Amino acid sequence: CYREVARSTQTDSGALMLAGAEWGNIFCNRSSISLPTRPVVETAWIGANYALGCVASSDARVPAPGLDGPFVFSDQPGWNGDYTLDYNFESPWFGVLSSNHGELTESYLSTVMAQLPGAAAQAQAYLSRYRNLTSCPSTALKFNQHISAFGGGDMNTGWETSYGQFMHWTGSRAAMLFIEHFEYTRNKTVVQNYSYHLLGGLLDFWSCYLTKVPDNSTAG
Repeated sequence: CYREVARSTQTDSGALMLAGAEWGNIFCNRSSISLPTRPVVETAWIGANYALGCVASSDARVPAPGLDGPFVFSDQPGWNGDYTLDYNFESPWFGVLSSNHGELTESYLSTVMAQLPGAAAQAQAYLSRYRNLTSCPSTALKFNQHISAFGGGDMNTGWETSYGQFMHWTGSRAAMLFIEHFEYTRNKTVVQNYSYHLLGGLLDFWSCYLTKVPDNSTAG
């Protein structure tokens, strides 16, 4: 695991392997499964947890691994190594909380939260352009499909202009792990610092975007 290698001050390969094995034992012993009749599924579960443990961090300053995977060996990774919010970015984290590794969610949560200023700007631009609305709350949030680390990414050019900006549900998809975090941990600090602002901003967008139609149903 490269994170453990980077942390080590020793140069002996045997010592590095021992340190990595020690970390792996501690990490893997926090949860386990046994599927004697489904060994492939068991191996996949263990491997997925371990791979994410190597690259995700409890340090909010460390960005989450990108769409091209955690181990990138190119300056031009697929999809620019960004985060795709329609499913791909969220899926590696589906089992993190249920496998007793909630600390790994920090890099995901902080990556999404770093995008809030851009999502707020996108909400105002979209509502003004397509709904002719200029009085929506400044806290309204709208995520396009692709975001990047530290809040980066141009949300108004290329693919996003033609497709991504019309995928309104991507912010709600990204918010699922925030909701699950509270369900598993009951951590009110995360709710106060993260979830409240994200979920409230998404609701502010939908309250402006949705309109009543004659039969009293609501449509976009």
